[in-house]
Amino acid sequence: MSNAPPAIRILPARLEDAPALAMVEWDAYSRDPVSLVMFGKSTPEGREHRAKELAEGMAKKDPKVHYIKAVLGDDDTIVGVGIWHFYLDEESSKAIMAVDLKQKEWSTGANVDACMEFFGNVYKMRERMHGQRHACFTSHLYHVFDKVDFFGFG
Repeated sequence: MSNAPPAIRILPARLEDAPALAMVEWDAYSRDPVSLVMFGKSTPEGREHRAKELAEGMAKKDPKVHYIKAVLGDDDTIVGVGIWHFYLDEESSKAIMAVDLKQKEWSTGANVDACMEFFGNVYKMRERMHGQRHACFTSHLYHVFDKVDFFGFG
C-alpha cells in the first residue's frame, strides 16, 4: 500500500513568512530568462530586499490585497505564494496601485532599466483598468516546482 502524498493547504501569509515567501519567489523564477535579466542570480541581499518588500506590503493590511501561502505537509513548508488584489466595483478599481518606478528602491544587482521597462508596462496596463469592473487579479503566483512535482502535485 502506498503512502498518500502530504496535503497542500492554502493559508493566509503572515509577516514572519516573508523570508520564506521571498525564497519561494526566487526559486520559482531562478531559471526564467526574463527574471535573470532583471534581477540576476539569487543572492542573500536580493532575497532579504524582497522579503522586506513583502513584509511591508502585508503590514499595510489593505483589505483589497490578500497574501496567501501554500504549505506542504505537517511541517508547513511553504511551497507557494499568491498575492491577490480584489476590486469588486468600479469605484474600488480606481484605487489600482501604480508605483513610481523612478523612486522605487531596487535590489542589489538588479538591472534597473530592464525592471523599469517590464514593470512600467505592467503598471500602464493597470492604469488602463482604472474605473473598470474587475473582480480580481494576481500580481504574484508562484510555487516551488521541485517539491510539488516530487509528490506528483505539479
